[in-house]
Amino acid sequence: MTILPMLMGCINSTVIFKQVEIIGTAIPQTDDTEGTLNLLAYHEQFGSGDLSYPFLEFARTERTSLDFEWTLEIPQTEGEGLAIRAWLDSDEDGNFCTPNGVLEYGGTHVFDQIDWIMEFEVTLNDPCAF
Repeated sequence: MTILPMLMGCINSTVIFKQVEIIGTAIPQTDDTEGTLNLLAYHEQFGSGDLSYPFLEFARTERTSLDFEWTLEIPQTEGEGLAIRAWLDSDEDGNFCTPNGVLEYGGTHVFDQIDWIMEFEVTLNDPCAF
């Protein structure tokens, strides 16, 4: 039992968050506006030096409307920058890029800087088809 407290002490790390309000509109490629809007938040860059890579996801949510508000808590110790990926789940299967014949569209918005309130539009014009 002596080892358990020592192991628990090693996993206590402090994560600092920055809370921002995301206000946006998704603009679909087609007239098809039915479905669930999926929003994914990414650090634009994660890691450093040779081990640096783009777009590490840290949060996601779903909305029933193409207009949305999302209070987002961005971890400040894990990465840099912010990008929001949106896609409309037209067939309501919960997946983007499936070979079931339904063409779904997504779009990404990369922010130049992070403010307390950020408003933007994202055009859903990136198709995913097999």
